[in-house]
This record gives sequence, C-alpha cells and structure tokens, in this order.
Amino acid sequence: AMSNDYQIDCVFFPGHKGHKDQGGNIGYLRELCRDMEMPLFSFTSDIFDPFYLPVDQLQHKIAEFFAAQGWKPLK
Repeated sequence: AMSNDYQIDCVFFPGHKGHKDQGGNIGYLRELCRDMEMPLFSFTSDIFDPFYLPVDQLQHKIAEFFAAQGWKPLK
C-alpha cells in the first residue's frame, strides 16, 4: 500500500466549506483509515475566507489531534 511505501503516520483531509459533495468521500476515507488503523484528521476550511478557520485555530486543532494520538509536538 502507498501508506507503507511513504511510511505515513496519519491522514489529513482538508475539506472546503463550499464542497458539500465531500461528505460521501469523507465517510469512505474514514472507513478506509479505520480498516488500516490509520488516524484521520478531517477539517473544513475556506481558502478565500481566512476568518472561517483562522490559522491559530487550525494549529490548535492539529495539536489536539496529535495529542489524542499520544504524539508529542516537534521542537
């Protein structure tokens, strides 16, 4: 599997708030990641509106995701 070839630890899935069709895709991806025992971090953003998900909030969400996996932040 490609995940083994690239030795990935998790999957990030950034979705755009205007793309409602991604709801089905995320369900499939969630199931696939669960089968592979691969943590999935999915979030919704808007590349045109920086106030929708400010960078500091995204960084906080990523830090929470890493902490939930038991991973420590890089120094």
